[in-house]
Amino acid sequence: MSTRATYQFIPADQTFKPAITLYVHHDGYPAGAAEYLSGVETPEQFIRRNRKAEITDSHDTHEDTEYRYTIYEGSGLMQAQKRVSGTTLWETIFEGKITQFTTEEKQNA
Repeated sequence: MSTRATYQFIPADQTFKPAITLYVHHDGYPAGAAEYLSGVETPEQFIRRNRKAEITDSHDTHEDTEYRYTIYEGSGLMQAQKRVSGTTLWETIFEGKITQFTTEEKQNA
């Protein structure tokens, strides 16, 4: 099943490096995202581990995404959001450490 998601990496120092957003066409639900994000701290690592990831402009580029994940590089923190069905609104479903998210979602899978 196709559960589309974007993964945006916000650099610690935005003065010199832009945010990088990646789009993955499938397995974007939280348990799938936990697999994608496990052990990942940078967009480069994400691409190496997830060969089907495509670079895109932003979280808002793809209107069909169901989830979006924002990773704050260098902090170990992230935010996960789910689209409110049938709208352009987003509900935050997780904020905290990436390791906590990946551990909890793998246990729930």
